[in-house]
Amino acid sequence: MVIREVASEFEIERLLKTFDTNFTKSLEKRIPNLTDYATKLFNNSVNKVAVSENTVLGFIFFYCNDIVSRKAFISQFCIADKCRRTGIGTFLLENVIDYCRKEKMSSIELEVNKTNHVARCFYEKHGFAVWQEIPTYDSLLMKKNI
Repeated sequence: MVIREVASEFEIERLLKTFDTNFTKSLEKRIPNLTDYATKLFNNSVNKVAVSENTVLGFIFFYCNDIVSRKAFISQFCIADKCRRTGIGTFLLENVIDYCRKEKMSSIELEVNKTNHVARCFYEKHGFAVWQEIPTYDSLLMKKNI
């Protein structure tokens, strides 16, 4: 397995569409224009994908450009169903944590659906804690100080 940068906004859009059913709530239903969103991610965030033998195992897209508050934000994180509980998610997340430390970020934040207990437990296992509830989106903000 290798982790590589995503090559283009078109690859990001393809990944988001391909993995759409893996999310608790469909991205295509939540995001009005997936093409524009993919372009925004490509231009403004760090985008990593785990690949083995030309098969995408998972991806993580995160912002690491807040030089004032030194906060990174994981925007999208998804592992293929068949690859869950194999260590790929941990490997990708640890890669992001290392990257953020090198960039001198003070914390990493993310949003998770309240009902996604598997994801919440995964993040808690890796040192994230709930610090805010967003009732209008039925989600929680989680944070890890690094």
